[in-house]
Amino acid sequence: MCVFIDDIAYCNPKCDPLNQAFCGPDNECVGVEDTFACVPDASGNTGAVGDGCAFSNGCDPGNICMNGQYVAGCNGQYCCSAFCDTDLADPCAQYGMQCVAWYEMGMAPSGLEDVGVCVIP
Repeated sequence: MCVFIDDIAYCNPKCDPLNQAFCGPDNECVGVEDTFACVPDASGNTGAVGDGCAFSNGCDPGNICMNGQYVAGCNGQYCCSAFCDTDLADPCAQYGMQCVAWYEMGMAPSGLEDVGVCVIP
């Protein structure tokens, strides 16, 4: 599968963001269009939940760069938030956020029904 991020083509496999190990070292699973794909990890020394970011792969593996208005403690336009499993007790409480489904009800591809992201309640 080939996807484009910031006008760069990445031809990597689809993945599940709740299983970051699938993508291997120096890569991470990020949301791209309507699915997820393995791309190079560009987080460097930042990328924890609440850190500012500029690119979808600019957060640590397991996190995603998103609009800062949805991320607790964000002081910029875009910040990193964590992927979460909607089937678990709310894993986002530690960040002062809640786990919400990534896909609308009934729209998730097979195997990705439990993917969520931590956002401000």
